[in-house]
Amino acid sequence: MNAMQQTFLSHKLRRTVLSVSTVFVLALSAGLPNAAWSQDDSERLQKVTKDIEQLQSLLNKIRKERSAIETRLEQTEKEISQVQSNLRKTESDLKEAKAEEKKQQARRREIAQELANRQQEVARVLKAAYLVGQSPRLKLALNQQDPAKASRMMAYYDHFSDAQAESLRELNEADRKMAHVEQQLAIISERIRDKHERLSSQAKKLKTTQTTRTQTLAQLNNKASSGSTRLNRLQKEQKELEQLLSSIIAIADVTEIDKPFSKSRGQLRWPLKGKVLHKYGDTRDSTHLTWNGIFIKANSGSAVTAPHHGRVVFSNWMKSFGQLLIIDHGSGYMTLYAHNQELLKAEGDWVLPGERIALAGNSGGQPQTGLYFEVRHKGRPANPMAWLGRG
Repeated sequence: MNAMQQTFLSHKLRRTVLSVSTVFVLALSAGLPNAAWSQDDSERLQKVTKDIEQLQSLLNKIRKERSAIETRLEQTEKEISQVQSNLRKTESDLKEAKAEEKKQQARRREIAQELANRQQEVARVLKAAYLVGQSPRLKLALNQQDPAKASRMMAYYDHFSDAQAESLRELNEADRKMAHVEQQLAIISERIRDKHERLSSQAKKLKTTQTTRTQTLAQLNNKASSGSTRLNRLQKEQKELEQLLSSIIAIADVTEIDKPFSKSRGQLRWPLKGKVLHKYGDTRDSTHLTWNGIFIKANSGSAVTAPHHGRVVFSNWMKSFGQLLIIDHGSGYMTLYAHNQELLKAEGDWVLPGERIALAGNSGGQPQTGLYFEVRHKGRPANPMAWLGRG
């Protein structure tokens, strides 16, 4: 909705309120029943009712459009998370393939060097044989006075010649096999590089789609950003989170394996290093609702780590929170991590302090890139700054 449309709706609402007020004031001042209203009053009331219906219809249309965009945004962000995971796996495969290729190349150089040494040795033997005559076997036989010794010398010579020839054949065969292995490794590496390029291209396109849909969602939010509508939506989202936490508390049972969370007040490590843009207790979006946690600004893909040991009890996408992860630390204490680019832990996973659990992002329509972090005790939010160390 552009500025002109917003102005028109604003004026239309004012005219509607004035029209309704005028109708009731006239009716009361005249002391007449509804049946005695003038024709003009009746028509005016019909027009007011029609205007209200039109405005309500427009608002419903905006809400439906926003819901559709949020659904598509959820799918896009899940696809981005999967592509990022595949991209890291491909990078790891490519690194392993290069290492194996380098190892095979080194082995082939060793074989080539050994083959060259053997060839030189054979060349020396052939040269020596040439110097003693055209038929070294005959020379060996004639130079021996003892027939038995001459027979042994000829056998030694034949064995030496056969062994040299066999050694050369083995080395040549090994070199041929190594060349084939190198060729196959080169093909595999090229395929992995192609896959990596495709995934990188796909990730860029999805990022562009995410940006477009986030911008569209922001525009739709502006269209429906009247005080009561925005407040109701935030209260609904807050209620959904409270219900989720209540469900988790009902089934969670984390055993203390180290220092209790309650004893870590003011000592927890920061889940992410960065500037705090929104503090606990700050007013949200020009409403009387306040932030229940803090938002830490950071680059997309920055590592998010667990501040304390615990078990992951929620790891999924949630409306307005994007990629959301919740850790139960026992005794009713939980920490929440929202707007992630990717979740690295699944529900049921145990985590240790400092272990990577997610990658920071801006999922869920968040305009800033970073991490939204909460600390809760028995479902009630607490100021994270009181729990985190000085960093």
